Amino acid sequence: MQRAGELRADLQRRPSAYCSLMAFKAELWSDGACSGNPGPGGWGYTLIARRPDGSVAKKLEGHGGDDMTTNNRMELQAVLEGYWC
Repeated sequence: MQRAGELRADLQRRPSAYCSLMAFKAELWSDGACSGNPGPGGWGYTLIARRPDGSVAKKLEGHGGDDMTTNNRMELQAVLEGYWC
């Protein structure tokens, strides 16, 4: 069994889960457009998680559209979909 001092020293050497999560940087790129206003439109996003050295850890992409919509709606939909993923 470890003593309190040894346990404290052991915990200080290990990075916490919080520190591991905070090491990543998230980037969300999004766009939406419409042909006519209102008219058919679409949206898309790319969500990138980067490591501290700048390399890509994970990349998620999504897209969609609507038959009758507005440009503002598609712009906002792209951001919301990227945020929710």
